[in-house]
Amino acid sequence: MNFSAHHPRFHVRPEKGWLSNPAGLYRSAGVTHIFFQHNPNSTIREQVHWGHAASKDMLNWTNLPEALRPELEGVDDNGCWGGTALAEGDTVKLVYAGVSGVSNGVCQPIVATGSPDTKVFTDKSPVQVEGRQAEAAKLGAPCVFVHDGFRYAIQGGQVGDEGGVVIYDANDLESWHELGVFFRASEAPGALSAPNWEFPQLVNQGGRWLFIASLRQRDTFKDSVGWSLGTINFEGEVPHFHATKAGRVDDGPDFFAPKIATLDGTPTMFAWAPESKVRPLGEVAKDGQAGALTFPRTISIAEGPNGAAPYFAPFEGLKKLRQEEVSLEQVQALPAWEAEFTSGGSITVGKRIELDVEAGDRILVDASLVEFYPARVGRVPHTQRLDPTAGISLEVQGATAKYWKLSNGTETTD
Repeated sequence: MNFSAHHPRFHVRPEKGWLSNPAGLYRSAGVTHIFFQHNPNSTIREQVHWGHAASKDMLNWTNLPEALRPELEGVDDNGCWGGTALAEGDTVKLVYAGVSGVSNGVCQPIVATGSPDTKVFTDKSPVQVEGRQAEAAKLGAPCVFVHDGFRYAIQGGQVGDEGGVVIYDANDLESWHELGVFFRASEAPGALSAPNWEFPQLVNQGGRWLFIASLRQRDTFKDSVGWSLGTINFEGEVPHFHATKAGRVDDGPDFFAPKIATLDGTPTMFAWAPESKVRPLGEVAKDGQAGALTFPRTISIAEGPNGAAPYFAPFEGLKKLRQEEVSLEQVQALPAWEAEFTSGGSITVGKRIELDVEAGDRILVDASLVEFYPARVGRVPHTQRLDPTAGISLEVQGATAKYWKLSNGTETTD
């Protein structure tokens, strides 16, 4: 890998080209597999493939060949876009949105089938979808989930003139029947207001459901990711989500399109950290690499000061990256470092990010990528990419902390 000043060393990213949304996540035989939207030929979003990386510890990643590739004059010749990876016994199915040049941008759900050791998935089968309703449009990446032994699929997009999600009977994975509207923006608290909901995700913990969607705003650069806590009524003809509260998953500018899967019983999330907005596009193109995935985060529903809320915590294994304790003065010269606060106050990171901190909060910096993790339920993480050319400074007001240099090992999965 090219370890330039801007390139995160410990995060998932391909050797070259464009990376965007994580598209699938599963674990098999002790190895975690993550897929992501990828253009291996350029640093712009076109001719989207599925990149693929694997790890035994979710700290050290090995890049594998592109798992999905657009096929000339096929159902996905304009790109293999977002979706879901399902590992079921000796079979892995990638359920994704294919776009064809003759489809006017409409996403066609496709199932690609292989085994856990498949490197390139070529056995592709378009999903037959029945019962399409005109109310829903611009439907994108499918998310597949199982409840009481029955398989459903959801797709986000627009319902009328607002963001919404449609649900399907997908018990036969290759033949879906649209049941109706699962959830829409006008039914949600204000934190989910948007004209387009993309990449919907669901987490079930003890009958309490967490819904997450990426919120696309019209004609602005203020896209975000929102959550809603609630219940699902599976009794009627159309399963429906009933929201009780909502909030932001991350309040930074460089966190989008998270992918969630339950790994060894723990809901685990990766998201897309776009290339830093402080870099000119020409510089990024010359560099040859754009985008990274965040560190993994675990999800639970916990009691906070205002009742139950989702808690997004850093993957516990990240502490293994700590190599040696250093001083605050040494931090700025390091390409990768962590701070864990022992008392509260405020901080300024890279002269651009201002945060209030409490005891237990953590911040991890890897080249240009900064991730802040609050320790208390109800507070919001922050993800942002900065210019690390001269190091990323840390100014501390009133708080105390411990600091570590970060280092990775040499693990591979081959």
